Amino acid sequence: MSKKQNDIEAYLKLPIVVGDKVLVKGESSKNPDWQDTVEVVKVDKTKIYFENMVIQIYNPA
Repeated sequence: MSKKQNDIEAYLKLPIVVGDKVLVKGESSKNPDWQDTVEVVKVDKTKIYFENMVIQIYNPA
C-alpha cells in the first residue's frame, strides 16, 4: 500500500481499494435523488477515480 493511499484513507477513515464498488450520491436542483454505483479505478493523494468521474478530496487543514 502506498503512502498516497494511506493519506486519503486516513482522511476518509476507511480503506479505498481499486476494484471496490462505491455508492455515490449527489444533490442538485435538477436531480436531488441522484445516485450511482461506480467502481474505483485509481486512488492518489487527493482524488478518487471512478469509471466515469473523479472525486477531489479537499482537506480544510
